[in-house]
Amino acid sequence: MQQKSLIVIYNPNARKGKIKEVMPYILQRLSTKFKPCEAVQSKSAEDMIDLARKNAEKYNVVVVAGGDGSIHNVINGVKQSKGRPTLGFLPYG
Repeated sequence: MQQKSLIVIYNPNARKGKIKEVMPYILQRLSTKFKPCEAVQSKSAEDMIDLARKNAEKYNVVVVAGGDGSIHNVINGVKQSKGRPTLGFLPYG
């Protein structure tokens, strides 16, 4: 069985920036099940939409880490793409 790929798109300001401290642990845990397993931080709401749109076709799973605005942006980005990855949410708002 082919292993699934995963990307985490996160808001670096989530939970007052504390998400950056836990991201290595999150990736370590996820990488036991997903290859490749990567994370990318967004620079703005528009960047988050763009990152989701560009990566929706490359990865089987797109996880967003942030608050309700982050999930909104990632869903909008995925909708603009031809890809239909599984979406995941890590609540860090």
